[in-house]
Amino acid sequence: MTKRLLILATLVISSVMLLSGAAMSANGQIEHPVATPSISSISPASLHLPIPTVSNPGISQKFYYPPNFHAQTVKKGNVVVPLYSSSPAPMGIGSWGVENQSGNLTGYILNTSSFEGTISLNSLTPFYVDNDGPYSVSMQLNAILTNVTLFGNSSYVFWNQNVIFYSARTHTLLFIDNIWNFSSPSAPFTLNSLYNYTGFPQPPTYYYAESSAFNVSTPFTVHLFLNSTNIDGRNAVFFNYSLTTSSGTQAGSYDRVIFNSTYGMSPSYSAPAAHYEINGFQVTPTGYIPYDAELMIGGPGGGSTSSIYNINGTMTLDYLNGKSYTSVPSAYDFGTATGETSEGISIYWEGTTAHLNSGPSILYPMWNISSNSGYQQMSGFLTPSNGFIFMSNGTFNESYAGWAPVGVNGYFDYRLPPGMYSGKVLMSEYTPISFTFSSTTSMNITLKSNYGMGIYTPLYAMDNMQLQYISSGGNGTAGNPYVIYNNQYNPLNSLFWQFNDFTFPVFPGIMLVNTSAYVLIDHSAPFFFYYPSFLSTFLTTYGLPSFNFLQTELYNTSHVSIMNGNYEGWFTSFISPFYFYPLANIVVWNSTSTLVADNNFNSMSTSSLLIFGGEGNLVWGNNFEQSGPIGNPASLELGSAAIGLSIYSANNTIINNYFNVLITVFSPNFSLYSGLPAIYNNTYNISMQPSSYSMDFNGFVLTGSVVDQGYISGNTYWDAVPGVEYNDSGLIAGTGDYSPVFPTFYNVTVSISNLQTGENAFVYLVGTNSYQYIFSAVGGSTTTVSAFNGTYYLVVLSPTGSYSSFPNTLTVNGKNVTVSASV
Repeated sequence: MTKRLLILATLVISSVMLLSGAAMSANGQIEHPVATPSISSISPASLHLPIPTVSNPGISQKFYYPPNFHAQTVKKGNVVVPLYSSSPAPMGIGSWGVENQSGNLTGYILNTSSFEGTISLNSLTPFYVDNDGPYSVSMQLNAILTNVTLFGNSSYVFWNQNVIFYSARTHTLLFIDNIWNFSSPSAPFTLNSLYNYTGFPQPPTYYYAESSAFNVSTPFTVHLFLNSTNIDGRNAVFFNYSLTTSSGTQAGSYDRVIFNSTYGMSPSYSAPAAHYEINGFQVTPTGYIPYDAELMIGGPGGGSTSSIYNINGTMTLDYLNGKSYTSVPSAYDFGTATGETSEGISIYWEGTTAHLNSGPSILYPMWNISSNSGYQQMSGFLTPSNGFIFMSNGTFNESYAGWAPVGVNGYFDYRLPPGMYSGKVLMSEYTPISFTFSSTTSMNITLKSNYGMGIYTPLYAMDNMQLQYISSGGNGTAGNPYVIYNNQYNPLNSLFWQFNDFTFPVFPGIMLVNTSAYVLIDHSAPFFFYYPSFLSTFLTTYGLPSFNFLQTELYNTSHVSIMNGNYEGWFTSFISPFYFYPLANIVVWNSTSTLVADNNFNSMSTSSLLIFGGEGNLVWGNNFEQSGPIGNPASLELGSAAIGLSIYSANNTIINNYFNVLITVFSPNFSLYSGLPAIYNNTYNISMQPSSYSMDFNGFVLTGSVVDQGYISGNTYWDAVPGVEYNDSGLIAGTGDYSPVFPTFYNVTVSISNLQTGENAFVYLVGTNSYQYIFSAVGGSTTTVSAFNGTYYLVVLSPTGSYSSFPNTLTVNGKNVTVSASV
């Protein structure tokens, strides 16, 4: 039995174990790459169709900066304990009223009318596809405004955010503010809480405003201000800034908000002053977010994260003390309240200045909590340059280890607070190594090739040169493409499960960026992993699986072919309560000449394939199947639904695919990136051709009908109607499929012997190319599966035995078929 089919066999076996709770094994000994749990497919007609919408397509997620709704705060003694213990976290400066007095953490309270956060950046290179702004970040000054008066009642609490949205790709800088109600655990934001404003209330959630855009390149310095005052007896806040570049300084106020303090009161009433508060003794009325002030770098809104590949700069966080600003009394190198996070930023401090550098995001106390100021440096070169470095302080601890970025040329330069650190260097098909360092050192690291290690880390290539180190052969030409092949023998290393508090995953499985060489991803590894045991309570509480699969992401690539693979994986509903994100098993972003062909997608409450931007891509001969239940629908991104293809791109060709998934194709009339109106016209059919018709794309000859119907024209959809242009009930806003293919189904009757009384068997017809089941049924000693023309392997599973026809096949060719199997 070949490795590829054995992957299929273990997928099917695991799916039955998940669904039935039965324990079973395949006949014979199997040598195979990793056995990955999977879920059987179901009929999309049995599900309710929720039409995807956004609350307001004109509002981008870059205007939405939620608090960390999923945090849990505890107190140790009488002081507040940080919400984060490891990255990804809101890296920067956080102060919540805790300082070190004679070796003991002691709380304090600080009240002020103004905070100033200063960020100076010499360089910045973020990159993260899933947050909808790959080269974008936010930089946030956040603080808690207390003693706010509404309708004469001075017990209200509001969270104020003065945010920089910055795109390192377009050099665009915006100032954005948010106001959230923290006055109770439910904390709805009501329109009548505001008397006057210049922004956009979004009841019952929050308020936001934005400035005009600035064109800014590094280096630059920004001062952010939160100012509280009274205007005509009402509490008010100003959101101010000062921006300094090589061209000079620009300063101003882009928003002013006046609260409805005096409504219902006598004309002479004047509300007491509101103030910002840091309080180390208690949390806000939310019940879980502390009274803190923070200046941080994170994802560009929506609770997202961002991976920082290069950064150099400083931060300070000050409060108005009398008539001048002075540093907050104590600080950590991370914030606690906001939902956005980052990874890849190493921070050390001198005096009350935080220095930002590329390196592992390890969480530390800083001034007046720790005396460990200054830095020690570790620099050198890593070969191959697309390996992964992780570090933790003290003895290596996976639970606290941070990913440390490496330059495309292999150079790294990390500056961390003095101390002892341990690290690991890993790369698929290379032997991992461990290291320690406790003083400034130069360290050149060369990994030793070891094909037997297989795939145990993600595979990254940030340019053409790095492709050779993740490929099993080829030289990147059309006639001899680089080949990325499946040899994953075990679950991925447990360092790569990471997600942030909104469950944005840190790592994709394959990430190709800015490549133009020809690449073939053939029978891709599943990039399967288990979540660590300390997440079991979280996963059980929300009814989520204990395993998952990392994505494949292409960004600004050309001539990449993805063929003959099986793709699945899931995302949670925590990620997108209001907005769409580029979440899919395969994401193709701003790429051209991409071929996605002959794959099987098992859609697990998400998009199987998402294409944004670019053009000239071909989607051919794929099976899009609807996953069976994998968890609590309320906890999954699309609930009980799933999407086969999401396409926010024009001038692509999508033909000869089988869509047996609830939402077959989603191509709306707005941009995923900006939220602005857009129409995407693509080609979904050609004039009818015989099944011998072929297309040549990226050097591959594509031929044959995916449903073996004898001709090729458009795609096959489970809900298409003859004679009607197919647009998925309006979900395809541009041109649709004018010539869907309607296959003829035949019965494959399987007579199963040795089945115990009362037992049911799971019957699968498995594609001989994709090595994944296409049709399935559950039944007794005689079970019938409906299938269209084609050649299949037969897999039968019961609680007490299993059967596979491999290497023999059965063929459906214009008539019903009867076969026998023994379990």
